[in-house]
Amino acid sequence: MRRRPAKRSFANALAVGLTLVLPATALPVGWFFFDGTLSIPVALTILGCAILGYLAWLARLFILPAAVPVVVDGGFIELPFGREVRRFCIPELLIARELRPSWPFKRAGLAVIVMLPPGRKALGDVGGVVIPGRCFADVDGPQQVLAAIRDAVDMHPWGPPFRERLDANERSQLAFSKRRPLVTWGVAAVCCLIFATQWWQGALVSLPTLLKFGANSTAAVADGAVWRLVTANLLHGSLLHLGMNMAGLVTTGALLERWLGRSSLAIILVVSGVVGQATSAVRGDIGALGDAAMTGHVSVGISGAIFGLLGVLLTSSILFRGGRPGGVRIPTSAWLLLFVANGALSAIPMVDVSAHVGGFVAGAIVALPLIRRPERQEAALAPRWRTRLAFLAGAVVLAAVGMTLFRGLGG
Repeated sequence: MRRRPAKRSFANALAVGLTLVLPATALPVGWFFFDGTLSIPVALTILGCAILGYLAWLARLFILPAAVPVVVDGGFIELPFGREVRRFCIPELLIARELRPSWPFKRAGLAVIVMLPPGRKALGDVGGVVIPGRCFADVDGPQQVLAAIRDAVDMHPWGPPFRERLDANERSQLAFSKRRPLVTWGVAAVCCLIFATQWWQGALVSLPTLLKFGANSTAAVADGAVWRLVTANLLHGSLLHLGMNMAGLVTTGALLERWLGRSSLAIILVVSGVVGQATSAVRGDIGALGDAAMTGHVSVGISGAIFGLLGVLLTSSILFRGGRPGGVRIPTSAWLLLFVANGALSAIPMVDVSAHVGGFVAGAIVALPLIRRPERQEAALAPRWRTRLAFLAGAVVLAAVGMTLFRGLGG
């Protein structure tokens, strides 16, 4: 069993450049050329960071070491991961399963995960690796590794119950991956539908029309139009704005919906979205409604709710720190990268930092009664109350969609 390095071809490098680097460069370049309000230094800084990251990836791709064998010896398994070798203790395995092939991968892969309870010293590495099937020289490479693990387990008296636990964890993960994130897909479809209506009615180039659709405004909210705190989440200012938000919503929302359930996700999206827009209305410098020229900015977009999802991940990372099972934990390095990236984006004039901060804090707080903590069997908020609040959140969103379309289409 030998794992081979990734394909060292220029075609592969070009494909990665088009799919990963191009969207990153389109952000500053698109804003600069189509809006004209983004300063050249900020645009060049973001563009330069994307290019440097791509060059670093190219250097790593073309200087990969030779293939390293996958070793299963006694109570340990050694798997190559990047330019290093991870050594896991087999009795500490939480997940060891074959990954089903999915587009664009045509081969089954391998997933190995180790999580330890707090206070227990690890005999091997802690964490996990996911190796795509194309990285194995043999088509049946993942099956060979799993068979070797089973043979190593069967040599010990604790083998049968341990194998039952691994099988139970595998079934749980498969069930998790099969849950369809209908709420996430539904919210994304609604945003795309309303964006198409905005484009049809000219709301992308006309500020009064955008306000007519239900954009957030301090003056309007102060006059009693609090419904704008909901409708503004469904509106977007450009195709680039919509695409970035939908990418964040679909990826993070699908993960949390599969974990927490549809009711909890609906509650989190509505609460964090409304709080984010309320924070923007309080902190923003938005002028009066009407045909007169506007001062300051008008807040639209579901990014506040998306940052609420990130707040949920922060709460989960804290509650399930130290390898506690049952939650979603994001590494500290990933949080550092996230905060640095959003700190850089905060320099862009069109980014509503107040909505992001408000949504993030709201998501982190509202997650507390919705997450089942390690020491509890159920979440603090009973399922019946989660269902009732989710129906209320759905009714609020449907009313906002109806109001947005009615007003936008000239009602």
